[in-house]
Amino acid sequence: MADIVCRLCGEPWDAYGAKTGSDMTEEEYEMFRRGLGCPSCDFGAAAEPATRDDQAFLESLAEASDDADEVNEAIAVVERADDEETE
Repeated sequence: MADIVCRLCGEPWDAYGAKTGSDMTEEEYEMFRRGLGCPSCDFGAAAEPATRDDQAFLESLAEASDDADEVNEAIAVVERADDEETE
């Protein structure tokens, strides 16, 4: 399985380890797959705004996921975040 990169800090995470609980808890994975950060960046608290990469996050999630709903939910979260930034 491929890596999924954190949307906020760019840290690569093994998709299998993230999903199965060996690299992060179920709650952490839920936040991670929604693009809300990862344990490395303390879910955005330690991330530099310039490191955010929505496209790399979405592409890596789509490549690693076999769940279209998971990917679509992440896309919606990213789009909402972009809309909030432009308001």
